[in-house]
Amino acid sequence: MNYKKDILLGGLTQSFEFGKVECQDGFRMSVQASQHHYCTPRVPPYSCVEVGFPNRPESLLASYSEVKGRWIEGEGEEDTYEPYSDAELLWNTPNQVFPFIPIEIVLSVIEKHGGIKKPITNKGGHNA
Repeated sequence: MNYKKDILLGGLTQSFEFGKVECQDGFRMSVQASQHHYCTPRVPPYSCVEVGFPNRPESLLASYSEVKGRWIEGEGEEDTYEPYSDAELLWNTPNQVFPFIPIEIVLSVIEKHGGIKKPITNKGGHNA
């Protein structure tokens, strides 16, 4: 599969579950799209996909995090919300699913890590 041509230029024309995409430098992430995933539109061709659980921090994904801070238990009944610093946001990327990531960002992450090491295959279906 020519992932640049098929994914970026042609768009994603079917539901897919790549599972783990492994890059040349060992970076891994899950890439998925279907009516059951965080992607747009909800049917192919997709312009944004779901990326999950990278095996190490990735700055290109950090700003897409749904978790941007934490609640701090206060005295009495008052809790306060504390936004993560940029460093904390980056550090927490391996523990998250990132919704609605533009395909161009996914390709940038893959290129940043030296391209795909193992061929991407379409497993079909979805994870519930």
